[in-house]
Amino acid sequence: MLVGLGPLGCIPNMRAKTSNSSCNENLNTWAQHFNNGLEELVGTFASNYTDAMVTLANPYLVLESLIQNPSENGNITIMFNHYTILLLNLQTR
Repeated sequence: MLVGLGPLGCIPNMRAKTSNSSCNENLNTWAQHFNNGLEELVGTFASNYTDAMVTLANPYLVLESLIQNPSENGNITIMFNHYTILLLNLQTR
């Protein structure tokens, strides 16, 4: 199993480096490019090695949804202090 990258520009450390605590979209774009390349690589590998079982998990869209639409998915609280803490309080449906 291979796992792609999430929205790295939205991790607390990156958000703390912006003036308005927003995501670093340049870093997010690079993460998406990486995921696209990884998906292509996995597809090529699967085509060449048909007996192999390859699974690719891409967490980008799920994590981006959690970050950008917290009210739809529960609550996300980001606190910046001497230590950076990301608290997820997800509601089950």
